Amino acid sequence: MRVDGDFLIISNHHLEIHFLNSTAKDIVELIGNNTIDQICELMLKMYDVERTILQQDVLNTIRYLQWKQLIQLKKIDKISH
Repeated sequence: MRVDGDFLIISNHHLEIHFLNSTAKDIVELIGNNTIDQICELMLKMYDVERTILQQDVLNTIRYLQWKQLIQLKKIDKISH
């Protein structure tokens, strides 16, 4: 991964290079250990957009990143307290 201005340049394990716009870059940077809901909450503070539109954009971006093999999601079991 490399940031180039507003873009994120990222490659998968096949060395295919992809250029992501600033919104997709923000999503990738927030993925880490955050859930989709947490990503949306953080992005609502960054962008002036309706929640439903943002949620759909986040989901579409995550699906695209998975399809291009740029990210791999894993299920995390919730810990009961």
